[in-house]
Amino acid sequence: MAKRFLLFGFSLVLTILTCGCVDYSTSGEDKLAKGDLNGAIGDFSKAIESQPSFFLPYHERGTAKEEQGDLDGAIADDSKAIELAGNYPPLYTFRAHAEAAKGDSDAAIADLSNTIEMTQNSGMTQSSPTRSVVTGYGQYATFTLADIAEAHYIRGLVRMKRNHGGDLDSAIEDFTYCIQLFPAQASGYDGRGIAEYLKGDNDAAIADQTMAIHLKPSAESYNSRAVARRAKGDLDGAIADDTQAIELKSDYADAYTNRAADRQAKGDIAGAQADSAKANQLKPGVLPPRPQHTQINSVPSDTIGPPNPVPLVPAGSPATTQSNPARPLISE
Repeated sequence: MAKRFLLFGFSLVLTILTCGCVDYSTSGEDKLAKGDLNGAIGDFSKAIESQPSFFLPYHERGTAKEEQGDLDGAIADDSKAIELAGNYPPLYTFRAHAEAAKGDSDAAIADLSNTIEMTQNSGMTQSSPTRSVVTGYGQYATFTLADIAEAHYIRGLVRMKRNHGGDLDSAIEDFTYCIQLFPAQASGYDGRGIAEYLKGDNDAAIADQTMAIHLKPSAESYNSRAVARRAKGDLDGAIADDTQAIELKSDYADAYTNRAADRQAKGDIAGAQADSAKANQLKPGVLPPRPQHTQINSVPSDTIGPPNPVPLVPAGSPATTQSNPARPLISE
């Protein structure tokens, strides 16, 4: 289960509490960071028992439950956090993450749209990127431009995958908004490049993936650019990108599979067989290369196409310096 985290930044909850829930929350955060999900859930539950009207432990327990794979439990905790906090926009984004992981695209898009609509009239700019609200428990909680970008980014991903066909134009609009807010972040370019490929605009996809690679080289971005180059018939370029992806991520089975198909199409049977064997070792069940006469346009659909699957949050995306930036912090 993918962890919930923000690509563009994180929100900070400012409050002064003297209740015991702070100690339990702090202990739960430490356990969550170490991967002790059961221990973290136990501590967050104790924090809730200590102060049941405080939203933060519910949200943190929701994070732990989602990492554990308990999506219904995560959604229930996020819903309670929203009920208690009242008007804190990022909480809708966190619940949307669990809803998207569960496959409920409509609910996820509705929650992400709530985050965006609640922040539309905030007047934030790059020079003034932070606003505060008073939550139901009386805390001052801040949200930032990063929260708006994150909501657009995740909504773009959900729209792109929705109903298998995807609402690609709307997804591209969301990714473009991320790029406008954070032009130095690779994630917006990467997401938009995938959507452009799915629309059939390979040139635009290559341009965006090239920018993503320039900003933050990742195996996933190289693989995505290879897909677009392959679609244009540039097998040498696709092989070069798959090779770069493998250098960055040596266990990337999809890159080996795709490179095997391209090498075979170019007549490099030995190279294709070696790549296919490696892919099968990493991900059993991968088909071997087809006979030598197979053309690139007859390669099985499961060995060529967009990155599979499109991750909710692409691996290798930039994380913040906070150890667990998914969760707002309490400053004592």
